[in-house]
Amino acid sequence: MSNSIPQVSVIIPTYNRPMLLKLAIKSVLKQTFQDFEILVIDDGLENRADKIISQFSDNRIIYVQNKKNSGASASRNIGINRARGEFITFLDDDDEFYPKKIEKQYEIMKKFDKQIDFTFCLADIYSQKNGKLIYTHKYNFQEGLKTFFEEALSLKLSMITPTVFCKREKALEIGNFDESLSCAEDKDFFIRLSKNSCGFFMKKVLVRVNSCVQKESHLSGNMKFRISGRELLLNKHITDLIIRPKILEKHIFILALLNQEDKNFKKSNKLLFRGWKLNKKDIRFPKQILKNLYLSLLESTFNKKSN
Repeated sequence: MSNSIPQVSVIIPTYNRPMLLKLAIKSVLKQTFQDFEILVIDDGLENRADKIISQFSDNRIIYVQNKKNSGASASRNIGINRARGEFITFLDDDDEFYPKKIEKQYEIMKKFDKQIDFTFCLADIYSQKNGKLIYTHKYNFQEGLKTFFEEALSLKLSMITPTVFCKREKALEIGNFDESLSCAEDKDFFIRLSKNSCGFFMKKVLVRVNSCVQKESHLSGNMKFRISGRELLLNKHITDLIIRPKILEKHIFILALLNQEDKNFKKSNKLLFRGWKLNKKDIRFPKQILKNLYLSLLESTFNKKSN
């Protein structure tokens, strides 16, 4: 570890993917801005990354092995708590920074130091399977400084964690990532980050995200965890959502569709009726209620035939 205090701390949680991690680390080491440290938090008990880390002779790389599997949020929090930089940014072990990522975001944070607590950029989304560009992430608002709380709460900001660059003290102030959330922890983090802060949106593509089915964590593909995480997210921010019924309606609708996908048609309809009360003109709710009744009937008929 370097004795000098770095300006930026890059936090990389990793989980049983040491060969992918190598590319992520290389993308940080190739940055045009070099005053950083890299904290690799190894949460993979079956396939440790120590052999990959040993291939790098850079003393700015700090390697931490979790003693038990703790999840992506806990690993990021370990990184935040151990970081020494004034600013922190995140990188998933299968993603990459473009060469000027840290430089450009650091410049914005310094330029608007007294006005903002965070900045975020755009990302290219590539297929991890074939390496082809799927699409480039976009937002329907202008580059610049503003509050982003309404956009974050309404989920108009599909925050990609590696695009965020923020003051470490602000992350600590809001309590880091919520480890009780089984999914949507990134959405929750950005909602809380933006609630009492201004940020700066950079209309620049500075990150490469290599997309796969179970992107954010090994739990993300589990429907029960997805539903549980969304329920916790809704309940956690219910005070702000109640006074914004249109946004609350959106959260309820998403949760209803997840339950529909999980074949819990009764719970899905309960949520749909709740959302419909908020907006009687929204025909999506009665349509999905009828769809649930139809799917429930099909399920019941199939089960009878199977028996």
